[in-house]
Amino acid sequence: MTQAEIAKAKDEFILKRQDKLLAGATRLEKALFKKIVEKFVEKLIVDNGVITSNNKPISITRALDKLFDEFKAQLQLVSNQVQTDFTKILSFNGQYYKGFETDGKRYKKITDSVYEQMRDRVGIDEKGEFKRGGFLDQLIQDNQLRAEVKNATIKAVTGGAKFSDFLKSTEVLIQGSENVDGSLTRYYKGFAYDAYQQFDRATNKVFADKLGLTVFVYSGGLIDDSREFCIKKNRKVFT
Repeated sequence: MTQAEIAKAKDEFILKRQDKLLAGATRLEKALFKKIVEKFVEKLIVDNGVITSNNKPISITRALDKLFDEFKAQLQLVSNQVQTDFTKILSFNGQYYKGFETDGKRYKKITDSVYEQMRDRVGIDEKGEFKRGGFLDQLIQDNQLRAEVKNATIKAVTGGAKFSDFLKSTEVLIQGSENVDGSLTRYYKGFAYDAYQQFDRATNKVFADKLGLTVFVYSGGLIDDSREFCIKKNRKVFT
């Protein structure tokens, strides 16, 4: 493939993977809500349709922690896929920049160095495992959602909420509604969705620095709601 073809193929790959990530978030939301209903919500002590204060906050917290810990296995699959996608983006860029360096040995050293830097940025150690607290590890932890569900549950218990109202509010919190994104969809949009573009840009910057390149193509492709700034500059060359 030519460099233009490689760049086009990479842009298309990134857009497809971003869409798949969000579709996966919707499936995870449904799975999580189902898990909460089956293993937690219906075990709450309810009297005449009202959640009673007989539910112990400590027991509730422990039960939810256990449930979310079990759910991590499904979030792990998402992080694994993101890691695979990032590796593919690295591969695209490796192919693209190969045309700028005629010395094969030097280029291999540059490529190895870029790969090492980018693995460190996303939190992957030399064994290919996620570093604790790193970017990909944070996708698995998602402590924000855990805290939101805990707080909503404790509030329902202490406030004597109706069980039906609590069940519905929990469903909306996790899965969203017609006009509101679900919790994981919001999370991946805000934290992980742009990560593909950010990772690609960072990789390009490291390659450019090491190869001594001083001009760039404003890339990334266009979408239905692309801003005028992006439309005017797409595929043009800048210093």
